[in-house]
Amino acid sequence: MLQPRLERIENAKWVSLIEEYESLPSTNSFARQRVEDGALPGTVIWARHQTAGRGRLSRTWLSDTNSLTLSVIWRFSAAKAVPGLSLAAGLWTAKALETLGVKAKVKWPNDVWIGSRKVAGLLGESVYRDDHWWVIMGAGINVNGRSLLPDTAVTLQECLGSPLSRRDVLLIVLKAWDAGLDSHLRYPLDFDSEFQQYGNFLGCTVRVVQGSEAFSGKALSVRPSGALVVETSCGLREVLSDDVSLRQESLADDDKTR
Repeated sequence: MLQPRLERIENAKWVSLIEEYESLPSTNSFARQRVEDGALPGTVIWARHQTAGRGRLSRTWLSDTNSLTLSVIWRFSAAKAVPGLSLAAGLWTAKALETLGVKAKVKWPNDVWIGSRKVAGLLGESVYRDDHWWVIMGAGINVNGRSLLPDTAVTLQECLGSPLSRRDVLLIVLKAWDAGLDSHLRYPLDFDSEFQQYGNFLGCTVRVVQGSEAFSGKALSVRPSGALVVETSCGLREVLSDDVSLRQESLADDDKTR
């Protein structure tokens, strides 16, 4: 087995140990294997270089040695704790990046954008094992250098003008996730209110693609379940994040003058 560099995390409830690897194909896939191997809840998998990253809908996540790629292992005794975690983690990530001095927003369900370009993406996966629900929450964040996809993506360095320590960004994100999860389990997030503040899609004309079906409409709100409410020519439709692609066709009214 690969031998990682280990770092304990102090004063945190939901993250406890960082396993740092020089290179992994996918931190989420490796974290799933670590669950099978008996890894403890709160284990963080950090790969300094990820060679075969995965995104939502089986997409490839491009990364290099300038990117931050991580996955956190969580365990819950009840299934009700699992739904909505990916949406919540996207919001927590945007708030964490905001502390660095950028204006980060979330495109539903859980891509993080700065302006009109993507800076981070999240992938949450769950598995039932040993009478518990295990959640693997993965994130890829473009930290340094120039984006590999400059037309659609951006790095923190490009926004801030100077490089950052990936470890420092990692710890900032983990702190936000730890505090966010602890609060969310006691007082579930008001997704609509949170996305009104940290989302970049409400009030926009969006195109929803689900398998062979596609339709357009105005994104109105986010239900407590995490479902997106879209106003179409045929009425209101609720869209779940599973297996759905959301594309923005217009900026929200209050963004058009910016």
